[in-house]
Amino acid sequence: MKISISATPALLLATALLFFSCKKDPCADVNCNNGDCMEGVCLCAEGYEGAACDVAVRDKFIGAFLPDYQGCITPSPDHRVTITADASNAGAVRVLNLGDYACPGGSLILNATISGDSLLIAEQTIDCGVIAYTFSGAGRISGQLLTLSYTAKYPAQPQPRTDNCVVKLEKQL
Repeated sequence: MKISISATPALLLATALLFFSCKKDPCADVNCNNGDCMEGVCLCAEGYEGAACDVAVRDKFIGAFLPDYQGCITPSPDHRVTITADASNAGAVRVLNLGDYACPGGSLILNATISGDSLLIAEQTIDCGVIAYTFSGAGRISGQLLTLSYTAKYPAQPQPRTDNCVVKLEKQL
């Protein structure tokens, strides 16, 4: 078979188009559970991390913690702080019994948000019936240790009280 010179550029063009159109999608084999793939890398949705966006950022904060309050209060001997997941928000948690403050009829529960290794307790008032506490604070986790600075304001006699506290919370495994 004889190929004409005029057909050769068309053949080369067709071959080039076929070759370049077969380029593999870099995201074809990438599974991003809670995010999107771009150029073969997962871009995680807020509240998730990891190569496949399969780890909730808050997971490292969830658990029971043994507190070491740095000079602001003296808790009861068996006092523990617990952090649980907020079922409605992957970037949020609930902090139970911070400070070992009296809350007749239930636990003192604070809402907090998570961003990376940081925890933020936005100012909020918890009404315990007999007394109302206003809390705010922020902390950072490193390994199994969460260092948290917080403020608790509440009525006391003879005048209102403000506790500015630092607590080192060691996660119990």
